[in-house]
Amino acid sequence: MYASSDRQDFARKLLLPLFKELENSRKPVQLPKATRWQRGMELVLEQLSDEAGTTPSN
Repeated sequence: MYASSDRQDFARKLLLPLFKELENSRKPVQLPKATRWQRGMELVLEQLSDEAGTTPSN
């Protein structure tokens, strides 16, 4: 690598195929639906509110 005139290009050509192989072997990430995300945030806020001793305003 240090003998190469373009170290970034050398590293990219060396590592990119390894990263692509790893990426292709992984399962796709499933993002939560908006309603599930919203409910999760509500639960977190309720828990924080309970710990702080306050009531959330709706």
